[in-house]
Amino acid sequence: MSRFAFAFGAALFYGLGPNLAKWGLLGGMPQALGTAIMTATVLPIYYAMMVVSRRSFAPPKVDPVTMVFVALAGITHTVGSLFQFAALKLEYVSIVQSVINLNPLVAVSFLLLLGTEKVSRNLIIGTVLVVMGSILVVTR
Repeated sequence: MSRFAFAFGAALFYGLGPNLAKWGLLGGMPQALGTAIMTATVLPIYYAMMVVSRRSFAPPKVDPVTMVFVALAGITHTVGSLFQFAALKLEYVSIVQSVINLNPLVAVSFLLLLGTEKVSRNLIIGTVLVVMGSILVVTR
């Protein structure tokens, strides 16, 4: 599968997720409980994927520094999910997702600060267009 197919697959499922969450929230689900249920649902799926891909029940050996960064990524993802559920409870999915999709601005800003990836002119232009598109969707 190509890298773009994975990216489009991610876009498809990330686009469906907030709509499903909104339906749950409309039924009276508190956002923290929704985030907890979402996390509890994905953990067995992730573990099953790891078992199938490695054909082993033993977790792979990873150095501690890598584990710290992955754990920090998990924490930031969880906080982001909590904020997303709170926002979905208060606003339309299209508005919430447009604001959340400003994340390239944050990612590119960190890339510029840390210098971890190549920052190109097209990346900057694309990020500006994403920001402008989000502004257009959010302003009524």
